[in-house]
Amino acid sequence: MAATSLWHIEGRLKDLISYVENPEKTVPNKEMQDFFDVFSYVKNPQKTDNGEFVSAINCLKETALQQMILTKKQYQKTGGYIAWHGYQSFKPDEVTPEQCHEIGLKLAREMWGDKYQIIVVTHLDRGHLHNHFCFNSVSYLDGSKYNYSKSEQKRLRETSDRLCREYGLSVIENPKKAPSRPLYLDEKSGKPTRYNVYLEDLAEAISGSRDIPHMMKYLIDKGYEVDFSGGHWKMKLPQYKHFTRLDTLDERLTPDFIRSHLGTRARYGNYKAKISYSPHMPEEYKKAWKPHQKTRGILALYYYWCYQLGIFPKGTDYKPTSPLMKEELRKLDEITTQVRYMSEHNISTLSDLHADREKNQELADFLIAYYQIPEEFCAETRYYYDMVDLNEDGTEEILAVVVGEYTECDGGDPAVILEQSEQGYQVLESFAYVRTPVYVSDTMTDGWHDLIFPAYGGEEGTGFRVFHYQDGIGYQNENMEFMEDMDENFCGKKMIADNFIDDMDKGNYLPLRETPLSGN
Repeated sequence: MAATSLWHIEGRLKDLISYVENPEKTVPNKEMQDFFDVFSYVKNPQKTDNGEFVSAINCLKETALQQMILTKKQYQKTGGYIAWHGYQSFKPDEVTPEQCHEIGLKLAREMWGDKYQIIVVTHLDRGHLHNHFCFNSVSYLDGSKYNYSKSEQKRLRETSDRLCREYGLSVIENPKKAPSRPLYLDEKSGKPTRYNVYLEDLAEAISGSRDIPHMMKYLIDKGYEVDFSGGHWKMKLPQYKHFTRLDTLDERLTPDFIRSHLGTRARYGNYKAKISYSPHMPEEYKKAWKPHQKTRGILALYYYWCYQLGIFPKGTDYKPTSPLMKEELRKLDEITTQVRYMSEHNISTLSDLHADREKNQELADFLIAYYQIPEEFCAETRYYYDMVDLNEDGTEEILAVVVGEYTECDGGDPAVILEQSEQGYQVLESFAYVRTPVYVSDTMTDGWHDLIFPAYGGEEGTGFRVFHYQDGIGYQNENMEFMEDMDENFCGKKMIADNFIDDMDKGNYLPLRETPLSGN
């Protein structure tokens, strides 16, 4: 069994050059530390059995970094991502060091060996053997930059699994899908996403209920639909089509585990779960409903006669706060933030807010071919585009962003700048990922308008990335800067962004195809 992952390394070419010239005096940023460590193993190989398990593909391991720098300079692509870094980790005691390194070399050659310079390092100092891959972001063959996408992620996993099977190793047959980046960031920030709300309510239901029927009643009172039949118990909110298995939220949440942990906060077996409320719920509504507890003695007799005399209402439609309400309150907060943002940035018309909505199937077909999107994903993949004259030459360029599960990268969605001619579309610039909205500033560098992308969740923090054009290189160069907030004097020409209102409420967006092609 082998787990794989791949991520980009951001930095500046001069940092690489400084490291090559004097690695002992170079202080890399946190993101580049692991990248530099890989190359340090060539000269300081304690972790790799004196360098026996360090190999290079399409370069010499002793001068790999220098060769990567020369490749970048040769094709004048010194900006953007400087490299890609990945790993392949094996189950403890399942492979020998020789097998681990051999599999890693085969994986690297098959994935990137046709175009890129690669260093493969096998670490032996942990309980589990694992490979590190570092390869140039620019191809030595044709100068193209590596574009990591959902399809590449899938190909990496499938190639690794196939090699494991060839060597008689175990494979994870049904790997759990990692959460999307927005979901990950929401969970990290503590927002009540669907799944952490599920877990929170489950924990309350388990610990506060004395038996399974009371647990089910608790969840139903909260607004859930539950299915506790069979070996895998499930639950869902009414606005979702599919149930979620409890053991996918946490592998420990099996029926036996739940039964053994019931009533950890129950008192003498008759304490029922206490309904908790969203922090967004006003206090006056919290007081409107109390969970039922059996009342005895004179107080019970008093309540009985209050009910019979009509002092107490004989029915109520009030229900405890549901997770659906929590989710709607969260959406309300998001919309409030968006409206405030529109006010602060003087966004008054739809043309200021979002990209063109006119269908352009020719553009859609080009994007399908460029990103190699399978037909079965085209109907659920959106595209946003805008026309803007970036270099003021009288001809408008096209800014296009592709949004979908297949193309989604760890840091956002891929984007391209295109020019259209009689020969078709020509790619002027390709971004591995962007965040929307994309600002086109009135400020120009080397005759091209500056581009500004929102940034969050990375090493830089939350803010904006400003890309300045450089002759002969493009937007992705060393002149990219980061700012925490827009300058108050900022003036933008156009923007491209999701129309969040239509997308969320009406599904008003452009798919690459209306429906999958027949026969697929």
